[in-house]
Amino acid sequence: MILVVHADPPETRGRVAARSAADDLIRNEVAAWLGASVDEVDVGRLCPHCGSAEHGRPLITGRYAAQAPRVSVSRAGGRLVVALTDEGPVGVDAVTLAEVTGAAARRSADALQLPQDTPEDTLADEWARAEAVLKATGQGLAVDPSEARRVPGVRCTRVALDPALACQVAVLSAQALGPVEVRAAAAAPRGRATPRTAP
Repeated sequence: MILVVHADPPETRGRVAARSAADDLIRNEVAAWLGASVDEVDVGRLCPHCGSAEHGRPLITGRYAAQAPRVSVSRAGGRLVVALTDEGPVGVDAVTLAEVTGAAARRSADALQLPQDTPEDTLADEWARAEAVLKATGQGLAVDPSEARRVPGVRCTRVALDPALACQVAVLSAQALGPVEVRAAAAAPRGRATPRTAP
């Protein structure tokens, strides 16, 4: 099962506020996944390159670390997107079509080793796929994004959120991907979350 939740949080300024909004959404969704109290779910970070807990990919720590789903987060065009799954390491990325126009399109095409005349929607989709794969592997953009096409054992799927956004989810798994549920985040009260139900 893969769950993709998107939200349009109030505009945030600065890295700390943006991280807080992402952590709140992750906490709410993981609590619902587990049928746990929101206050019992701890969200941390771990950088696979330097080992810092101050930045890097999100993960669940504390009481539910062992049973929580894997999580990934992306932001694009004011939209916050979180992917959760129990199928393996996960990455999600969203890209606005506006991010791959003009000179940015040429740079993106070069980075992905695609032809310069690649249509913008295809380019946005390929960029989202590459970043999702590299988030799932833990490498991020510390490596050449064109390397994403050569990662073995990765399964990707396109997620339809908005005509102006390209979104992809990648899972490191030897198995075919399970069902993908996509929904908007509900305003979640603090306290015990309502357990999710299988589709």
